[in-house]
Amino acid sequence: MAKIKTFYENESSRFKLDLQVSYFLDKLEKKGHTFISLNTIAFSKHSGYIDTFRTEIIYQENQTRTIISEKLDKN
Repeated sequence: MAKIKTFYENESSRFKLDLQVSYFLDKLEKKGHTFISLNTIAFSKHSGYIDTFRTEIIYQENQTRTIISEKLDKN
């Protein structure tokens, strides 16, 4: 089943958003999950311009990796 992870940040902290997304994508790769898509949407007008971003990452968990790691932990 597909899952979604959502990040919210405004324009003034866009570098923080980039770091959070990068860290999450690295985590997906290390855990063996399947990346499906990434969408960034700008919304929320403030001071005359759109300055808030929502980034959605859709992925599918690798269920077998959890089972393998649980078996290794028991030994």
